Amino acid sequence: MTDNRCPTLHLCLLLHAQSGDRVQQAIKSSLSCLADHSSVRVSLIAYAGLHSAGTLNRITARFTDELEIVASEAFAKTSQEYTASEHSYFYLFLPAGDWLSDNALSKIAAVAHAEQPDIIYTDEDRIDSQGRLSEPLFKPDAAPEFFLHSDYVGALLCIKKSALAQLGGIDPAHYLKERYRLLLSAFTDGRPIAHIAQPLYHARPRRESSNAAAVLTRRCRERDLDVGVEKINGNVYRLNYKVTGNPKVSIIIPFRDKPQLLRQCLDAVMGRTEFQNFEVIGVSNRSQSLTIYELMRQFSRQDRRIRFFEHNVPFNFSALVNFGVGMATGKFIVLMNNDVTVINSGWLHAMLEHGQREKVGVVGAKLLYPNDTIQHAGISVQKSGYIAHLHKHFPAHAKGYMNRLICVQNVSAVTAALCLFKIELHDQLNGFDASRFKIAFNDVDFCLRAEGRGYRNVFTPHARAYHHESISRGYETSAEKKDRFALERKHFAEIYAHRLSRGDPYYNPNLNQNRDDFSY
Repeated sequence: MTDNRCPTLHLCLLLHAQSGDRVQQAIKSSLSCLADHSSVRVSLIAYAGLHSAGTLNRITARFTDELEIVASEAFAKTSQEYTASEHSYFYLFLPAGDWLSDNALSKIAAVAHAEQPDIIYTDEDRIDSQGRLSEPLFKPDAAPEFFLHSDYVGALLCIKKSALAQLGGIDPAHYLKERYRLLLSAFTDGRPIAHIAQPLYHARPRRESSNAAAVLTRRCRERDLDVGVEKINGNVYRLNYKVTGNPKVSIIIPFRDKPQLLRQCLDAVMGRTEFQNFEVIGVSNRSQSLTIYELMRQFSRQDRRIRFFEHNVPFNFSALVNFGVGMATGKFIVLMNNDVTVINSGWLHAMLEHGQREKVGVVGAKLLYPNDTIQHAGISVQKSGYIAHLHKHFPAHAKGYMNRLICVQNVSAVTAALCLFKIELHDQLNGFDASRFKIAFNDVDFCLRAEGRGYRNVFTPHARAYHHESISRGYETSAEKKDRFALERKHFAEIYAHRLSRGDPYYNPNLNQNRDDFSY
């Protein structure tokens, strides 16, 4: 750590009102990982009113050669200063009583040097009442949608000095609220943020900041967003975006026969959809049932917003989607399987509120099996090549890993069984790939191509539907279907070899890469 190119880490130990023994223990544990780190400075930042100066000096006397004692008021002032030459100077704020692993500083310094991000955060675990480590939290990489709806980063904050100054400095006396404010600004401004996928930080349980909703609301106002902030659970919030104007949505439903499924699907759409400016485009693929044709005539007469077309090619889901989009007159497209039954009246608004946003690509819904377990809550594209439906078979009302079943979040992909995107995105990407992905992987491919254009794919738990998966077509059981699936998998592995080698940014590499349940 003597290389002049290495960044300087200023470890700021934040002391709050606790006993003298606890203060001394906190200092000792924080200093234990400093051996051979000549480019690390340590400051002890004492909150106003913590102790009398004499008491604090007695507690810290044995550490004075290693510590710089700073009052929180003084630090709040100096943290707003900026020196251009200190571009590699980082503050690392550590709440007293929490620990860093022995290699934490070297890992953080290496990332700071290599990537020069404005913010660095790490995975973490918990220190229980007996001083044991448990409950590891394996976090996603920088996920702005997720962070806006849930503060998943944790209490440890590493921030470049220049970024800290630009973001208004920090008052350590109100650290948790200030840390949240800084992170909100960093995520919403699109600043470079690095994640170290190792539990280098060991935290004691603490209460959430009671001011999170107020800070989040203020940040939305600063960005001129007409958004309502609703508390869902714990530190999970919902940002209720207003839908701009009254855009038309085209709901495309491919089907072949199965009149009972189609009736159930359409009855739910027509009877349970609060947002009313939509059309339904049914695309029949080689239907033969007289009943299905009678049903099509019945629904067409019932509501002018429902139109049916025939596209009688050999089954090719991508081709059916592209055909349906060609018939659409809406600004937004919803793809819906005929074996999907929407549940809540706000499902379309919940998808549209995100799909209308400039950098959002494809929006997916929470889909349930009929037995009220999760069928779809976003898709991960894992390093092993496993394409996973996250939280599959979890109970419908479960919170999920790190609250991810109840929280709007970034995902690599979503299922085409129920998703929404702008029609212009379909045009930009030249539609679904009907040559290489006729049946499988087409939705994941579409989402990853959107990601490649700089769009973020989003899962919302606030659009809910039942999905009777594969009832329409059945599973891949015949030799022909298995061969076709294997070929499509081969195409996907070749096209996305680089993406697979990096792993899914929203599914931590410490998690089992052959499962979808966040196990490790």
